[in-house]
Amino acid sequence: MAFQKSLFQDLKLDITAHTTKDNQFYLNVRGELVIVFKKLIRVFSRKLGMEVLVRSNYPTKHNCDFWAQRVEAGLEVPRLVAGYEPTKALSESRLHIGYPRTKGRRFDWIYEMPNQVAAEKRRFEEEQARNAAERAAKNPGVVVVPRHEQSEEHEAG
Repeated sequence: MAFQKSLFQDLKLDITAHTTKDNQFYLNVRGELVIVFKKLIRVFSRKLGMEVLVRSNYPTKHNCDFWAQRVEAGLEVPRLVAGYEPTKALSESRLHIGYPRTKGRRFDWIYEMPNQVAAEKRRFEEEQARNAAERAAKNPGVVVVPRHEQSEEHEAG
């Protein structure tokens, strides 16, 4: 925890790391909002007739108060969830950011973060192709001359 606090202070992000009395870790961003890291799961909503993402937690009184955005441990700011949704037998996960509802475990809004691995792979491949083209332009390497031009060069030479 001390490392995280000093890292954020060194970067001058004005982010402080805290835990609630029930040991829930969260980041306070400039005293304007709180980001909590949670596991998310998909459940079928009979009301909506489809699967929805929910926080994976047990509804204790403290937990219900915390997510109902009640003043808790001096927190008078909105609480956002930075969530991960395990997929494919826990070998991969999707990242989401959302604002939880004050009742229940669903979200008022939630967005899936773009797949960073795929984006970085695409960026790396584009950069490799650009570098290869620049190298080829600087050093053409072996020049292939058609045979009929070679024979003309020999006759002229």
